Parts: sequence; C-alpha cells; structure tokens
Amino acid sequence: MATRAIVGQPPVEVYFGENTVLARKAADDAAAEVVRAQAWAEGTEPGGPGTYSAKEGAELSEAWATGTEPGGPGTKSAQQIVDEIDAGTMLRQAESPEAGLLITNGGEAFAVVSDPEAGGAIYRNTPSSNLYNTAAKVTGYYIQSSTGALSPNVSAAVSADIPCSPGDQFTISTNGNRQAEVAFYTGPNATGPILPVNTTLDPKTVTAPATAAFMKLTVAFPGKPEPSQIMVNAGAVALPYEPFGSTAELVSVWPPSSAGATLHLAGSGISYVESARSGTLIRNGFVAFPVPNLTAAPCRVNLRDNRIGGVQLRDGSDDSAPDKILGTDLGGNHGYRISECTANGHGKVTADEGSVWAQSGVESVLVKVLDANKLLMARRTTNAFMTTGTWTHVSGATNTGNIVITAQLGKSWFPPHKNYSIRVMVDGVTIEDQTGDWPYSRDVKIVESCDFISRPDYIAWWVANGGASGAPVNAAASYTQTLTHYFDRDGQLTIYCDWLVLKSTAMEYLRGFQVGLLGSPLSIVVPGAVPFTYQGNSIDYSRGAAANLTVAGNEAIKFDAAKLQATGEYGSRALTLWSDAIFATGFLPIGDVAPGVRRTRVANLALEIETSGKIYGRVLDIGARTAAAGERYSMAAYRHIIPRSSARLSLYTVRTPDGGAYVYADWIDKPGLDRLPLPDDLIGRNFTVVEARGVTLSAGIVAGSLPVVVANGVAALILRVD
Repeated sequence: MATRAIVGQPPVEVYFGENTVLARKAADDAAAEVVRAQAWAEGTEPGGPGTYSAKEGAELSEAWATGTEPGGPGTKSAQQIVDEIDAGTMLRQAESPEAGLLITNGGEAFAVVSDPEAGGAIYRNTPSSNLYNTAAKVTGYYIQSSTGALSPNVSAAVSADIPCSPGDQFTISTNGNRQAEVAFYTGPNATGPILPVNTTLDPKTVTAPATAAFMKLTVAFPGKPEPSQIMVNAGAVALPYEPFGSTAELVSVWPPSSAGATLHLAGSGISYVESARSGTLIRNGFVAFPVPNLTAAPCRVNLRDNRIGGVQLRDGSDDSAPDKILGTDLGGNHGYRISECTANGHGKVTADEGSVWAQSGVESVLVKVLDANKLLMARRTTNAFMTTGTWTHVSGATNTGNIVITAQLGKSWFPPHKNYSIRVMVDGVTIEDQTGDWPYSRDVKIVESCDFISRPDYIAWWVANGGASGAPVNAAASYTQTLTHYFDRDGQLTIYCDWLVLKSTAMEYLRGFQVGLLGSPLSIVVPGAVPFTYQGNSIDYSRGAAANLTVAGNEAIKFDAAKLQATGEYGSRALTLWSDAIFATGFLPIGDVAPGVRRTRVANLALEIETSGKIYGRVLDIGARTAAAGERYSMAAYRHIIPRSSARLSLYTVRTPDGGAYVYADWIDKPGLDRLPLPDDLIGRNFTVVEARGVTLSAGIVAGSLPVVVANGVAALILRVD
C-alpha cells in the first residue's frame, strides 16, 4: 500500500541504509532551501536547522505506524533500522521534486529521488487544490474595505499574492470567523486595487474583474485570529480542506545500485534490462522504439542480445516469434510480401500511388514511388513477389504508361497492423521518455497492442485511398494482439500474450516463442521428449542433441505425439546449452498451455526445430482452418539465462506479476538427495507440485533450500510457489 504524507514546498526526504526506508516531514517555511545534511553522530542533527536525525525521521514517518516500513510485512521496522544504523552513516536529503519529474500519459507528476549508495524512490506528486499558503502570509497588515489598500496592524495578516486572470472564480471557505475582506489588484504587492472590495461572509465565491492580476484576502484581524483551516480553491464550488503544497505518494523504492536492477532505454538503439539481484548479472537487450520503415523490420519491440556475467551469450536481429496466420508468417519481424522493382524511367509520381497494373491477368498495386527508377509494388490478390516484364495500366493513375520491371527485390511490407500502442512501466509507473536509465525494485513492463489486417483488406485500402504515400492503413482488422514483455526483479524476461479473433480469419498456428540458433551453443534439450529416429539415427532430446542437428541434416524436427511423452509436460520448453550457461525457454503451464488443455490445443504439433536451427513453440496448432470471430487464446513464454551447475542440469525460477513463481529443475543421471537453493524471498511460501518425473516431493512450504530425492536417469520438477 502506498504511503501518503502532506508536504510543503519543497519536501524533505531522508534515507536510512540500503533498504531505503524513507521519512517525510512538512517544511515549515515554503521558501526555505533544502539544506543538505552532513555526517551525523549519535543520532543528532549536525546538518543544522531543517535537517533531521535518524531517530526523529523514524518518529515522523506515518508509514511506520504499524511498525513496518512502506514495503509492508516482513520488512524491518523503523526502530530496527535506527538501532542498526552505524555511527558513520550519512543522512541524505532530497532535492525539490521539480529536480526530476516524469510525466505519465495521464499527466501525473512524479519525483524521482536516487542515491548511488542509499538507493532511491519514486513519488507521485499531486498539487494541492488550496491556493492559500499560510507560511507565505504577510503579517502586520489587513485590507481596507473602502479602498483595498493595506493598512498596518500588528494583530493582522493578509495572504500572499494569489495570481489570477479576469473572469477567474475562486471559492473561499474556513472553519472559523475570518475578517471578510477580499480584494483584487492590477499589480503585485497590493498595487492598483480594484473596487469594490468583497466583504461578504465565508463561504463565498468571488470573480476576478477586468484588469485583475492578483487577489489577496485578510486572514487575521484584531479579535479574529487566523482560522486553522482556510481553503481557497479555483471554481464556484467549495472543496474540502487541503493543506497548501502537494501530496506525495510513495510509489516505489529500490535498493542500492550495487544490488539493484536497471532499465536502460536507448530510443531506436539497443535498450536493455540488467540486474544482479539473483547473484548473477543478467542482461536482456531489445529495440524498444524502432524507426518506422515501410520495408524494413522491426516495426515493434524486437528482442536482441542476452548476457550473463557481463558476457554476451547470444545476439540476433530476429528473435521475436511470428504466427502462421492469414496465409503467411505474420507478426514479430514479418509482414506481407512486397517488391522493390527496378523500372528505369517509369514516369510515375506520388499521385499515382494506389493504382492497379496487370500482367497476363495478374494484377498488382503501385504502393510507393521511391525514385525515378524504382517503385514499391505488391501483388493484388496473392502474397507473392512481383515478376519482371511489362505491366499495363488498369486503374487509378494519371501517368498510365507501361511499367517495365527489369529486376525485383523481395521485401516485407510494414506494418501489417494498425492502432499500435506501446507503454513502458517501471514498478507500475508509466514513463514517457524513450532514453534514459531507471532503477527499479519490482519489475519493468513493456505493453504493446495492435490490430492485424488481412492482405486483401490491406491492399483494398491502399487502392481506395490512393496509397496515401505510407500513411497508416485503416482497414478493418482480422484479429488483435496484446503483448507484455515482463522483466522481473532479476532481469529475466517472460512474455505474456493474447490473441482475439475479430472476424473470420485463416489460421494455421500460433507460435508464442522463438529461439534462434545464435552464438555457439552445444546442444538442445527438450524435456518430455522420447527417443525417435532421425535420418537413420536414434535421437533422444530428453538427454540432449547437437544444437545444429537440423541445420546439418537440412530437415526440421516436428515434435508431435510420436516424439513426446504420453503424460506430463508436452513440448512446452527447451533448454539451449553452452558449457557454462543455459538459455531456458518455454511456456508457463497457464492459459492455453495449461496441462488440462495443452494436448488438445496442439494436437497437430507442439514444438519445432527448423532447418535454420530455430526453435519454435506452439500455443495453438490443430491444423489449417478458419478461426471464428470471438476466439481468444493466451499464453506466457519465458526466456531465462541461467548459469550451469554440476549438481543438476538446470534450476531456474520464473517469477510472475502476481508475486508468485514457478520453479523448474532438471537432472540427467544425478540420483540421490539434492537440496535446491531457492531464492530467499520465497522462504515461507506455500508451493504445489505441477509435475514431478523421477523426483520424490510433495506440496509444502519453502524453508530455504528444498530437499528432493532424485531417481537415476532423466528427471524433472515443476513447482508453483504462491
């Protein structure tokens, strides 16, 4: 739960140690500069006026009313923190929130406060509706009701200037008997009073007259001391009282950078998420904001390199999974086919875009004029590349001379969708900047959504709208997709995706994940595979096969019922092995990959290793068909980088946004007792066994390391931790 505290201008923020426990106190003087404190000793405040000792800060924090810090149960209490602070620890105070604001899509303001040693925090700053600042009042004066001028009186006080414009309305309300005068002025400091002065009793609404630039009100007068609550708000309706200043809501805290995680955004360059919180430095690279290009990928978030311990394990420009849908590979880095055609002296101009041309009864569309000798052209009815030769005019152009194509270069047409949106969140806070670094404590989410358009509808729009020279296509969509790249506290990636069919759509299969043959892996393990014959040789992927087997053999391997175990996990994951690391990829057992529906969803094929060495998953593969409007499918696919261990083949934890986790472990010929070293934050949580093959274990509570008894041979364990 977020912690709220009322602050003045500016707020004071105090850090305590690596857990970034934060105390806040309203500044008595809004104009006072925040004084940076010096080293403390014995819990005192050597930084001078305006700074606070550790103990005072602990006492001031309303978030600790129950004895816990903002992180909630299980974290240290304020008193525990104070007791543990060393005499040499530095007390740090933050700058004004204006020093690092982020603006979300909703227009909210956030103050980001960070320190390389003590960690940092993000606050949501909400300005108060109250325009009256008691700390800035001018004492010793009141407003004359007859002239609006200020008259001296030691028992009186007036507000500071409240800026206004002619026609502005303000409503004044109090919880006491305020002297009633309110006046408007043409200049600051009560210059140029405008009559009449309003002297009606509160609550009341006043309107700024012509030429008004400032407003003042009497707030104290002999016999009428200043009420404890004076509310001046814009508009004609009295709002509930709020103190002047802003409300600062603690949104997120992160630990010191030495143990933290970071999102680095590089615009159209290589961004990454990096974390060492698991004990191993993990880094996942990606392109977050590619530059739009009609014939070049990517047009969406594109997965790139993976690193472990500072060493690049793999890197490639095409590692995002497309689907086999609408007659082609679509999504990821794939669009419809289009040709860059050489047609010297073609004589076409931008106004001719969208025109139709024919050759031997086959029609094509002029998509874009590139230059005097090159055109982008697309076949009108089939997803095929152009052919050379003469193309004659059919419709839509003013320059109707033949197009003579002497060469064509096949490309993809992007984007194959409309209504694309992307949103980046750090610990639940939306950020708008496309470059920069953001430490985080919990997770990073990159949420994409778009609506895919069939090629016939795409072409029809292009023809009907004259090409529009690359304007976004706005034809009716066939299906929509939402995809979230979820990076957990350890920097590991899980992709959540769903598909919703909007109208009858030709569908072969939905892939869900793709793993390119990148770097120099040694072998691939497919848990749950059974031995089979490949090109005359017996292959057992449950124990591993050469990573380049299908490349050398030039024959894909399709994991169907004949190549997978009869019960249990069913082609749901693959482990790509290096000598010192593993790239673990697979589906979580949820959504349309849940054990109860998995085999029916992929009755045709569950997993494939292509001749390129790419591993493709399957979320749905029941054969080519027409999907009906309203069909919906969903999945979660993880991509984890883990170190190898001599104790077992693999052990990795896939965290989920709800705070839970799935734990996977694999063994090959490692019988006996194995104590699985699980992450410390899972201690005390309940777990259930999703699947255990060759492993003895029943449901229980995680109590540190998890002892299991492993049988000889191939064994595997999948747990769900609450």
